[in-house]
Amino acid sequence: MGTEYETVNISDQLGRPVDVTITVKRFDETVVVEENATQMFTNTVGHSLILGHQVNGKLGQPYLGMDGEQIGLGELGRSGEVLVRVFNSNNMFIDHFTNTTFRNASATSADWAVSAETLSFTNGETAESNEIVYQNGTIASGKVYVTLSSGAVTDLTFQLTADGGNNWESVTHNTTHVFTNRGNDLRFKIIASGTVVVSQVNVEYTKS
Repeated sequence: MGTEYETVNISDQLGRPVDVTITVKRFDETVVVEENATQMFTNTVGHSLILGHQVNGKLGQPYLGMDGEQIGLGELGRSGEVLVRVFNSNNMFIDHFTNTTFRNASATSADWAVSAETLSFTNGETAESNEIVYQNGTIASGKVYVTLSSGAVTDLTFQLTADGGNNWESVTHNTTHVFTNRGNDLRFKIIASGTVVVSQVNVEYTKS
């Protein structure tokens, strides 16, 4: 952030030779923009009405849509979203805990606190992610490091998996780990042995 001072001399509006100095303080603000992970989903059409579609665009029948089974303009017969890919800019995943998109709720006992934008641990608690990279090439190596609000990084242990959790491999904080078991589904796990508050987690990775 920079500061600049500008001096302006003005005279009295009545014409009297009065010297007045005004100091204007100007601030320059730096805004950091990050690109987070991108998720791609597919969804089956089912019996939904799609105008112009040769199957799902039927009109002039008692009912609409495929096989005439779509009573209204809705989502009858759709199977729901299916995750098909997750990728990151520059092969780096970043999470500030502003949402729970990448939290594996069933495997996480730590407080993934969206309102505080932190991941808070007490002794013995665990945080595990969902897919942070998926179907975007074979993961060859990974490195995880965190930013703390309080506590010590020595009270945390870290694991990564490149095959969706079939094989978890222990890793050292901020050190590149070459996977023994490679795959296309990268996830992280953090286990606490003390009280620690994490404000950011980064996972860098390479692909083969």
